[in-house]
Order: sequence, then structure tokens, then C-alpha cells
Amino acid sequence: MVEANIILEENAYCEIGEDCMLSNKILIRSSDGHSVIDAKTGKVVNETAEKIIIGNHVWIGTEAMILKNSQISSNSIVAAKSIVNKKFIEENVIIAGIPAKVVKKGISWRRENPWILSKIFR
Repeated sequence: MVEANIILEENAYCEIGEDCMLSNKILIRSSDGHSVIDAKTGKVVNETAEKIIIGNHVWIGTEAMILKNSQISSNSIVAAKSIVNKKFIEENVIIAGIPAKVVKKGISWRRENPWILSKIFR
């Protein structure tokens, strides 16, 4: 069973493209979830929720977090346990880390097991 949490605050949205593969225990969150207060003025400094855009054919690895105002372009991979907190405009990349950054360019992916594909394409 795949477990994914998508938490959207009022006035925010998450767009997920076609043919995406979401692994287990991912979190997609459009806001911080709790208030951050300016100590001098007492005003909330993080009150706005932000949109999240995930392109077509994106693979999001286990326990990845996709946070507010993030974008993942089409044909890309988010490595397991990565935290995405900004926009990645370039397609066909692997993003990984905390915070996530591009670690490999010019990739694509398929759902088939790599061992099986290696036997087919020998």
C-alpha cells in the first residue's frame, strides 16, 4: 500500500502531471503548517500558502518532501528522502539532497526493473 500525504491550505493548489510515479511515505505540503511570528511586531510572517507544480512523468522517491512554492519539471526524478523547497525548471534531471539540488542531467526513466531491461537491450 502506498502512503502519501498531500496537505493543501486554503488558496493553494498542487498540480501533478500525467504518468507520475509516487513512492511510499512522501509528503507534499503547500504551507509551513504552523505560524512563524515576527518577535518585534507580533505579525505572522508566513501566512501565505504556495502552489506546487509537478510535471509529467516525474518519479518521486520514498520519504521525499515537496514543500510550498516548489516545481519539478517533466521527465525528472526526485531521490528518496530529498527535500524539494524551490523551483527546478530544467527537465530530465535527478534532484537529490537536503535541500534538493540537481545531481544528474540528461536522464529519463522507465517503470520496468533495471535487471529486466538490461536483459532485453543486450
